[in-house]
Amino acid sequence: MIAILCLDDCGGMLFNHRRQSRDRVLVEDICSAVGNSVLWIRPFSESLFPKESFPSLRIHENALLQAGTNEFCFLEDLKITPEHSKRMEKIILYRWNRHYPGDLFFDLNLSALGFCLQEKKDFEGSSHPQITKEVWSK
Repeated sequence: MIAILCLDDCGGMLFNHRRQSRDRVLVEDICSAVGNSVLWIRPFSESLFPKESFPSLRIHENALLQAGTNEFCFLEDLKITPEHSKRMEKIILYRWNRHYPGDLFFDLNLSALGFCLQEKKDFEGSSHPQITKEVWSK
């Protein structure tokens, strides 16, 4: 599975059961990365992904467990553990490059879990002057 997460500078994902931010250009980048592959999401994320842009969109409460090899899984409202990372062949992190309030964090040390940074690029979003995309692979 290829996991996709959005993080603030402290690894924050959510605050008070709400996403910290959203960005149209970031969603377009995810669409480009996914292409015709399957994208799994949890119901919480459904408003971010228009079905016409993601023909292979799958919505399931247990999206993390449903996603198979080479399938994408967008995660924003679930604590990711080292055990979860064993199912991930790749992790795509989008960093907001901002500090937001947070109460759900992604705090895994990817290098210690056997992931290597393969790609890092910055781009301008619709609501953020700079978003950093990192691609980590095993």
